Amino acid sequence: MKLEIEKFDGRINFGLWQIQVKDVLIQSGLHKALKEKISGCSLYERR
Repeated sequence: MKLEIEKFDGRINFGLWQIQVKDVLIQSGLHKALKEKISGCSLYERR
């Protein structure tokens, strides 16, 4: 299954875009990637 999400370009609401990306990850079975730790911090903390 291939799902496409447009790259965030600043023209749309970031919150809506983020939800769309999370939905695609969940549908693809990849949502665990959001919770994995890298070098002691989560992916969210790396921003």
